[in-house]
Amino acid sequence: MKCVNPVTGETVWTFKTGALIRCAPVAGDLDGDGVAEIAVCSQDHKVYVLSGRDGRERWHFKTGEELHSMPAIGDVSGDGRPDVVVGSDDDSVYVLDGVTGRLLWSFSGTADIDAGLRLADVDGDGVVEILMCSNDGKVYCLGLRRR
Repeated sequence: MKCVNPVTGETVWTFKTGALIRCAPVAGDLDGDGVAEIAVCSQDHKVYVLSGRDGRERWHFKTGEELHSMPAIGDVSGDGRPDVVVGSDDDSVYVLDGVTGRLLWSFSGTADIDAGLRLADVDGDGVVEILMCSNDGKVYCLGLRRR
């Protein structure tokens, strides 16, 4: 992965994963410091979160299989801070703390998740749900119910 200044063409920073990257990265300010972090999934079974400022790895999380789908960033856990959500070829979705990369919760039982995930409050209850398509031909809507 390479970050290039669009005006000068100068390389700002680079980062190398352990395998191919087959999806677009996403950006969001995960730690509230005003600088976006970059989340990118790789076929080395890992999602990486990098500093947007210098490209240094902030954390990574390893799943049981390759990652082909674009990650999503948003507050899924309801703590007021952005989380990182990824779908894996190990038939699972992972919700990770955006600052630490700690696993908050996961859902298994689908087939491979090769398409990007989307986050939206689809039922209007003020809680964000995870929307995803799976290779089992189904569309899933996952979310936590809070009282």
